[in-house]
Amino acid sequence: MQSQLKELLDMMSTDTYITAKDISTRFQISLKIVRNRMKDLRAELKYFGADIVSKPRYGYQLVIEEPLLYSKIFQIQESDIPENSEAREKFILSYLINHDDYIKVDDLEELLYITRNRISASLKKVEFLANRYYLRLERKPNYGIAIKGNEFDKRRLICDYFMNTNELKKSFYENQDIELKEIANLVIPLLQEYELHLSETAFENFIEYLLIQRERIKQHFMIGDNGENLLSIGIKEIAFCNDLVQHLENEFHLTYPLYEQNYILLHIAGKRNVGNVNNNESNFVIKEEIDRLVMEMINAIYQEFQIDMRSNFDIRMGLNQHLVPFDIRMRYDIPFANPMLEDIKQNYSFAYRIALFIRPLLEKVYQKLIPEDEIGYFALIFQLAIEQKKSSQKRNILIICSTGKSSSRLLMYRYKHEFKDYIDHIYVCDSFEMNTFDYNLVDYVFTTIPINIEIPKPIVKINNFLENDDIQRIKKILEHNEDEIIKKYYCPERMILDLEASSKEEALEKLCQIVVEKEGVNSLFLQSVLEREDIESTDFGNYIAIPHPKDVFLKETFVYVAVLKEPILWSRNIVQLIILTAIGEDIDDSIQKFYELTSQFSLNIEAIQAFISNPTYDFLIQLMKEQ
Repeated sequence: MQSQLKELLDMMSTDTYITAKDISTRFQISLKIVRNRMKDLRAELKYFGADIVSKPRYGYQLVIEEPLLYSKIFQIQESDIPENSEAREKFILSYLINHDDYIKVDDLEELLYITRNRISASLKKVEFLANRYYLRLERKPNYGIAIKGNEFDKRRLICDYFMNTNELKKSFYENQDIELKEIANLVIPLLQEYELHLSETAFENFIEYLLIQRERIKQHFMIGDNGENLLSIGIKEIAFCNDLVQHLENEFHLTYPLYEQNYILLHIAGKRNVGNVNNNESNFVIKEEIDRLVMEMINAIYQEFQIDMRSNFDIRMGLNQHLVPFDIRMRYDIPFANPMLEDIKQNYSFAYRIALFIRPLLEKVYQKLIPEDEIGYFALIFQLAIEQKKSSQKRNILIICSTGKSSSRLLMYRYKHEFKDYIDHIYVCDSFEMNTFDYNLVDYVFTTIPINIEIPKPIVKINNFLENDDIQRIKKILEHNEDEIIKKYYCPERMILDLEASSKEEALEKLCQIVVEKEGVNSLFLQSVLEREDIESTDFGNYIAIPHPKDVFLKETFVYVAVLKEPILWSRNIVQLIILTAIGEDIDDSIQKFYELTSQFSLNIEAIQAFISNPTYDFLIQLMKEQ
């Protein structure tokens, strides 16, 4: 029994009458719908030994003729009529997508048992969603409403909005899991035969599209000619597609017109994992404009973050190979879900920030919004570049030991074995030689004895024997001394904890004026920061903005932290914490770790809100170290 009828039945009494007006007021429905629901309720009750009687000027009363049978009425399963606004919107959307004819709003009222006002509210949200897929909700007097637009866009909506939900099974395909498996069994041998590589996610997306396509063809909803030529698609994909279509037609007794075949081709080309192609692949071609776009991205990243990928051939080719199917997805609006997106944001926050930075560049090229799922895939490539850079940054160390040459060398060999991934060269000296050693040769000094002279490098006290606890501690130091790096860039004298401003421009003007006075930079600093904001706003959500100039002003890198007395609208988001960063001419390997820690902090809304509530230097350092 529908929940609406159950609620109506709960109002009924065997002792007294209830009027249609009272029911109408209770459920906020019209008198017409009250009569229709009563009719439906009577139809249900007749199977359970009960009935509804009506009496003019009195109303309705419940009559139970078979009490034992009636007791079973609440054990039946509810129907699929939606019970809340979100479910109604999906119901209406799926109905309109699956019907080419117009439907009157009155008929929707009858279908859903709700008032016109509620229907109108749901239709507004349905129209908003349809517009996101270049579809329109068309209203035709005396006919009703219908969703109109390109069939391919309708399929994109189905794939994005209904796939893997109960609504899909209710509104589209009852036996979804079985049918997906049937299609997968056709596709897998052909992928192997033609040596085409899809990631698990891409394979799942492709199979889902084939299911949607098959069902739409059954309903005679066909893809039309979009006027595009497909000359850029590889020979291997074309052969695979031709073979797959034959299998689909034979298996499901359908005819796939040419344009439907072309869209299968676009989907396989757009989802193909060309980043894993073998070196002997014969038809993989990188177009000149793709490589130009890659180099534009790489140069922009270097200018913004000082991450140099310009001579990294592997990263350049990885981006090129990723952009080949990405280009197809963008030109044809082919969705590509990223199930790892939240994990990427959390674990590769700096790489994700780099990907967000190149987003406007890509949107300018393709003249459309780049989905967040796609940003996540770019972040994975940039994370690879970050990891490669880390692995190439091996340290040189000096071990100072007073127990003799043999024990010193034994300790050196142990360090070489345990820390071979972190150490390039190890020097050894005793307490006498340390006075004349050239400390420019090393990054760290490890010593078993007290140091009584001034040494211009970080000093790490160690034991004569390398214990397990020491190994983890030293690895962390060699990877990067986070505490040292945080305090190198974040200084208490560069914190402003009560900045008053009512706009982004006022906040930057006041903050940059402080920088000019304290750091001695020229007055063009503010202009450079504002010009960088014009290129792409630096508010990333979570109440934080990270502005910076587009030019270099000093040799030393410096960072200013400002907490606003009241939050302000920046460009897209509300901001109360500003981290103004100015990269200097003299940069070292620690800048990458600075970016990583700052990026992780900027994505942690709990940490940001905690700091805004307690804006002290020590607490900021603590929060940064916890990232």
